[in-house]
Amino acid sequence: MKRILLITSSYPLSPEETFNAGALARELALGLQNRGWTVWVVTPRKDRPIRDPQVRVLEFPWWGSYRELAPQSTHLLNLIRFASLLLVGIAFVERVVSTLRVDLSLALWAIPSGALACWAWRRKQIPYGVWALGSDIWGRHRYPLGEQIVRRILKDASFCLADGWRLAEEVGRLRGKSCGFLPASRRLPLATPPASLPPARCHLLYVGRFEKQKGIDLLIEALRYVGPELEGVRVHLLGDGALRPWVEERLRLYALKDHVSLYGYASPQKVVAMMKAAHCLVIPSRIESIPLVFGDAMQVGLPVLATDVGDLGVLVRRGQVGWVVEEASAEALATGLREVLQRPEEWARFRAHTVALRRWFQPETMVEIISNIIEGNCNGDEISKGLLV
Repeated sequence: MKRILLITSSYPLSPEETFNAGALARELALGLQNRGWTVWVVTPRKDRPIRDPQVRVLEFPWWGSYRELAPQSTHLLNLIRFASLLLVGIAFVERVVSTLRVDLSLALWAIPSGALACWAWRRKQIPYGVWALGSDIWGRHRYPLGEQIVRRILKDASFCLADGWRLAEEVGRLRGKSCGFLPASRRLPLATPPASLPPARCHLLYVGRFEKQKGIDLLIEALRYVGPELEGVRVHLLGDGALRPWVEERLRLYALKDHVSLYGYASPQKVVAMMKAAHCLVIPSRIESIPLVFGDAMQVGLPVLATDVGDLGVLVRRGQVGWVVEEASAEALATGLREVLQRPEEWARFRAHTVALRRWFQPETMVEIISNIIEGNCNGDEISKGLLV
């Protein structure tokens, strides 16, 4: 029986917290446990202790435990906090792999978790795998020596996976070996009934952080350009973040408050209920690989309007599950919104096509692929090619 250390920078404070990539880490830990393996999760400490009765979670302190890693800038103080996470985490993981006699480390994601797993390999010869996200790889130049560090982490890994096709190609180039494609997914309460929404000719939905990367500002500006064409349209924003005050101010300034509703972060039940009631999910991101919310939409059967970033454009076009905006700008997004509103006959056709993509974004597929790699039955590249349509 293998003893696996899952190292992740993101893990939910409780099983009910499922609005970020931590939900994926927990889903993977549970899936590997159900296959009979012993799993420990190592993660940076947050402002409150993690409560998870089903998974063994080991937390280590760092200078900045009250902060989320993903949205942080490269300000000097944040770099110092990040350095503290790496230094304390490296020492912590080294002790853990020795004490628990770990057979394999699995890093979610390349940075910072991959650095901790790489150190355990170099010091204790504990093999490791890396699952990379777009933010890890595309953002590597933001940090001092980021390029060199990421290359070393990927090169020493026994196997690598990436949550996008183009991302997998880039990871493969950086490490000089193949990298498999594995999209991220999370388990949803699909039996949840649709939300009860007021009558409207179209319900548009946004689910995500209120950050520039996610393009919430582009969506608000695009709604301003669409203007009078929003008659009879309701826009529902599920999420929160640093741009929340900006969003609230622009909704007031542009007289959009009668058309747009803010909900804050939502439970999985709320996400499913809103997706079942909506006609289209809007993903206005500036940079992405494949966001979790896209997989959520495919599981529920909701068409999308997405910017042509990362693999979103390829997936939407190839799967015929919605509309693609050619560039991440408010003007282009406004054009896409007009097309959605003017072509309601397409909604049912796109919804029907989501069935073909559904298996890609089921947690069982994620666990199956990683399990087969760990068992040595195949490499990630071989399995992931079978997922391409």
